Amino acid sequence: MIEEMGGIFQSIAQEYDIRLSMILDPSLNLFAYTDKLRLKQILLNLVSNAIKYNRKSGSVTVACKAINSKFLQLDCIDTGPGISPEDQSKLFEPFCRLGQENSEVEGTGIGLTVTKELVELMGGSIGLRSQVGEGSHFYVQLPIAENTDMS
Repeated sequence: MIEEMGGIFQSIAQEYDIRLSMILDPSLNLFAYTDKLRLKQILLNLVSNAIKYNRKSGSVTVACKAINSKFLQLDCIDTGPGISPEDQSKLFEPFCRLGQENSEVEGTGIGLTVTKELVELMGGSIGLRSQVGEGSHFYVQLPIAENTDMS
């Protein structure tokens, strides 16, 4: 699915002058036990935020890997300004834009709230590692489907 959405991500990245890399292990033949439409929404929210809030000529990396036999992990890593520990605690609250309300970046402040709820409804978790001045790494862990007819 990540490859499927690559064109959408690339269009957004070009609009913001961001270099986009997608790292997908071709031998990885796993499926998340998830709703395909909602997974697309999760990916779109994370990647579009990483692009929109990045620095000029920055980069975004999207990757997928198995972390163990039960979960796979989707990573979205950017070279943006990073998020302070104080702001990280507020990040998933509704309508929180972390001081970006008057910026040129459009948004409502509910994307990450919805993303977190969708991930948790699918039996997964979402997390963040971020360093001010270095960028952010959002990761989503979702259960691997036992039946590969699912996606």
